[in-house]
Amino acid sequence: ALNGETIELLWNEGDNAIAMAAALNGKTITVTGDANVDWSKGFLFVGRGDAQGNNADATLIFDNANLTSEPANNGIGLNVSGYEIDKEIINRTGKVIMNNSNIVVEYLLNAGNIELNNTTLKVNDGFRISGRTAEETQDVIGTATIDLVNSTVIVDNMNGMPIGYKGIGIMNIDENSTLQCLRDYGVDPNGTMNIAGTVIIAEGKKLTN
Repeated sequence: ALNGETIELLWNEGDNAIAMAAALNGKTITVTGDANVDWSKGFLFVGRGDAQGNNADATLIFDNANLTSEPANNGIGLNVSGYEIDKEIINRTGKVIMNNSNIVVEYLLNAGNIELNNTTLKVNDGFRISGRTAEETQDVIGTATIDLVNSTVIVDNMNGMPIGYKGIGIMNIDENSTLQCLRDYGVDPNGTMNIAGTVIIAEGKKLTN
């Protein structure tokens, strides 16, 4: 795909689930349309560097996209990179923007930045919001952010990785948004959750700020 290109998903009910396995490097790409996704076919990497050490800053935009997925608990899904280093010490970051969309992923590893606007995001397996560790970033702990605006995030399993796990994680939830954790829930000392309203539901119990 070319920088700035929009990819429209053409999928009909009954078709085989599609693969989203890809690495988006150095580009901004928009995805729109409907599809059922088989995440077992591989990660969708956003902002991950290549073997040549090229700058890999990337932005992926889901715009009016409807991605469904069957729970598989396979630990594969969307990987948003934060600051990485290699022998040439190149800064690589990934950003994902979801606008007016309904997205289901199997696994979410966010070491970069995610923005949700009028969107519902369901995470079936693991949910990690934390920057890269000091060992990966020349002794500087990386920061990951996720911002909810008029949106809902439903997490089936944080998989033992609370917000701020081994890196800085920041979740901003506006007064019109909801975070719902169907099983476990947690924020590490490296994590921050900014709540603008009574919007957290963990294991069936609503928590207030």
